[in-house]
Amino acid sequence: MQNFFTIRADVKLSKQNKKYRDLQKITKDVNDELFLIYKNNQATLIEMTVRAGDELFSIYRSLDAALDAFQLLLISAKKYKVPLSIGCGFGRLDDESDNANLVNGVSIWRATEALEKVKRGLPKYNEKLEGNIGLKIDFSNDKNINKLHQILFFLLSEKVLKRTKQQNKAVLLFKQHPQKEYHELYDLLTNYEDNTSTKDEKRIKYSKFLQRAEYHIVNDLIDLIKNNF
Repeated sequence: MQNFFTIRADVKLSKQNKKYRDLQKITKDVNDELFLIYKNNQATLIEMTVRAGDELFSIYRSLDAALDAFQLLLISAKKYKVPLSIGCGFGRLDDESDNANLVNGVSIWRATEALEKVKRGLPKYNEKLEGNIGLKIDFSNDKNINKLHQILFFLLSEKVLKRTKQQNKAVLLFKQHPQKEYHELYDLLTNYEDNTSTKDEKRIKYSKFLQRAEYHIVNDLIDLIKNNF
């Protein structure tokens, strides 16, 4: 049977800060950008959606799509200044229902348990990620595997949250247009406003955006995550 990746996230202190009002913006950003990367919804069982007013919920068939969605969630939460508690789970589902209110299974139970640990304020899972984000990973019955993923996801989150708006855009363009050359991606990044640089100069400039975004280091972290399931 196939395993699935579940993301659950709650707005911290939602009744006081009213930031739940921005969740629809987050879901739109995440789902739209993910679609541009994968060109279809086959990698997703349930798109990121708002449940119970202040909760985000999504399930992914593809681990690659799940990791991209996770990063997009961080980027959007930072963009709209929404403090989140995030729980991620991995495992089987009882069935492949695409109804967010009916689907059930190990993947969801683990994400729920992870989220509850963050919400209970356990210090280990509420370390200071930029944007006041708490994070817990529950992928396995093996505590050492979970500990490894907790560290890897925390490092991944730190690096993604450090990026500037332009660095995020550079990375997304690279993922969305893998067939394009660096100089072409630089033109997209700058909206074709640089009319003086040569192709080589544009290639170098775009490469620097990826370097400053620590794109290749993040990719190494993602490879470590994927290789330890």
